[in-house]
Amino acid sequence: MNTDDLSWQAHHYGGPHPRKADLLPEHGRLDLMIRAAEERGEWFCAERAAQELSRRGAFGRAVEVAEPFAALGWRPAL
Repeated sequence: MNTDDLSWQAHHYGGPHPRKADLLPEHGRLDLMIRAAEERGEWFCAERAAQELSRRGAFGRAVEVAEPFAALGWRPAL
């Protein structure tokens, strides 16, 4: 994963479309979003997973999901 890949995802919806990522937690698939974020570097999954984890009070886990993106300097993750 690098910032060019993340920029492409943000511009072209690489990986799951953001609206699909919004629906996954509603269908009990937060685990899929976290796995896609961690294994494939899917930004929209990471973003939505971190939001959902925070909503559930799992702040440490939310930071873990977003941290690799923040470490790259990806502003939305910071």
